[in-house]
This record gives sequence, structure tokens and C-alpha cells, in this order.
Amino acid sequence: MVAAGHDREPLPWLILHRIIGIAVFLIVVVVLNWLAGTTEIAPVRTIAAFLTDNVWLVLLFSLIFLVADILAAFPFPVNIAAPFLNAGGAVLLVEFLIRIFLLVDTIIGITVFSIFAVVAPFLKAVVFVVVVITGLAGIVRPGRMRG
Repeated sequence: MVAAGHDREPLPWLILHRIIGIAVFLIVVVVLNWLAGTTEIAPVRTIAAFLTDNVWLVLLFSLIFLVADILAAFPFPVNIAAPFLNAGGAVLLVEFLIRIFLLVDTIIGITVFSIFAVVAPFLKAVVFVVVVITGLAGIVRPGRMRG
């Protein structure tokens, strides 16, 4: 979620790093699926199935963050969409993290993290609002709004 700018890495490097991160994630999913097919270890199979089931969610929030970073590199008013995209990506990321916590509950056989399923809607709403507000504040702070 790092926005490109004067004190940030150049936009081409930012894009390259994001794409490399996505590629590494996809490689991990492929390797885990291969490993799950060759082992009888239940947690490995469970984690591989989990990542496979959630690959589209991870790709979606990764691409949303990428587009937000690209838009944030532009001056006002083009960059105004970046906080909203970052907020949407953050909500999807929170959803993924909640799913990870619930997976941990399943693997270890307890219900410590099941509370996240209950508070998830509130948590996602708070994350969305906080990310939008901080993103917009970063855009309108003095010296940042050039157009």
C-alpha cells in the first residue's frame, strides 16, 4: 500500500515489485499443491486447499493495491481515487486475514479466533473508514495537492 511519490520508489520499480510479489505467491500456491499431493500430512493439505480456494481473493486485493499505488503516483485530482481503492483492498485483506485465523482454529481444533467471524463486519467498516480518511488526509495536506 505504499504510494509512489517523491519520497517513494519510482513507479516502474513499484509495479515490478508488486508483480514479483504476486508471482511469488502463485508459485507458493503451486508448490504447496504439489506438496499436498505427495504427502499425507493433513495441515499441509488443508493449507494448500485454503490458498487455492482464496487465490482469487489474494489476486484481487493485490491488483487493487497495485492500481491504487499507480493512481497515487499522479498529482491531484487523479490521485483522489487511490484512498478509496486502498480502502477496498484493505477490506479484502482483512477478510483474508480473518479466514486465516479461522483456518488456524480449524487446524489446531479450537475456537479462539471464532470471535473474528462475529466482529468481521464492524472491523471491515472501521478499516475502510480509517484507510479512506488517512488516505484523503495525505492527499490534502499542505504541499501535496498540486495539479
